[in-house]
Amino acid sequence: MFANATSFEGYRTDEILRIRDMTTNPAGEFILLNTGVSVPFSHVKVSDFSPEGETTLFLGTQSGRLFRLDNAETIPQVKEIGPAGFPTANISCVAIGDTEDDLLVVFSNFGVSSVWLTVNGGESWTEIEGNLPDMPVRWALFYPGEPNGAILATEKGIWSTADFNRQEVIWSPDQEGMGDVRVDMMKLRESDYALLAATHGRGFSVTHSIDVGKKAEYRVNKMLDIWPNPAEDQFTIRFIAEGSAEVIICSLDGKQIIHKYQENSYGESRLEFNMKMHSPGIYLITVSTGRRKYTGKLMLN
Repeated sequence: MFANATSFEGYRTDEILRIRDMTTNPAGEFILLNTGVSVPFSHVKVSDFSPEGETTLFLGTQSGRLFRLDNAETIPQVKEIGPAGFPTANISCVAIGDTEDDLLVVFSNFGVSSVWLTVNGGESWTEIEGNLPDMPVRWALFYPGEPNGAILATEKGIWSTADFNRQEVIWSPDQEGMGDVRVDMMKLRESDYALLAATHGRGFSVTHSIDVGKKAEYRVNKMLDIWPNPAEDQFTIRFIAEGSAEVIICSLDGKQIIHKYQENSYGESRLEFNMKMHSPGIYLITVSTGRRKYTGKLMLN
């Protein structure tokens, strides 16, 4: 477990807390990072892409500085990846997309550019606040069903965009779900796009109304791609295999349509299927490989 180490009195501003053996015999230690910051780290993000035993962290500060921390479990290596153009403000969230090169960084202050994007690990950044009102942004998520989609938790509810690569990014409020309540954190359940939101003063809320435009490429858990989707008859799936892989395609009533098994497959794997003999409709695809299971939906025209 990793956390900001700053005490209530303001000590340890340039340190993180690392706790080992969380479930057996917890032991904490403070790690000095020598970044030169004199304010607390405001956000600590663990990368899902970290190699085993070599945790990668992204650390934001209250003064708008952003760092990448490699080898956090052993001897940390620190690199500042935030640009000079970042506002001197509170970094409230760092969201990671399909790779560690794809990052969304948001700020929770008034009067600043609140939303920033990089697709090359911090080599260059683009401000994508667009038409968003001047308000604190407290959390961000890449939308897994849309390659260029994102969702923001803000001072005035949840906002989303289907295309953050537009010259003028258009953000839309979720009028049918949360309303204007302040939202501090979010978690998306990718199986059915249910969004759990932690609000300020109104508890937890779940909404299914967020829809930034699910297009042809349908992504689940950032590890399973299905395309084209919708499909006429032939389609391809791509996933990360960890040894043997079992693929099952079922109709919505639970009837198994296709069962495929492959052995000794590691890394990126692609399989092609032909559904010409099956009726149009929605089909469920399940991939089991190693200790992981991925699910997705196929629309057959």
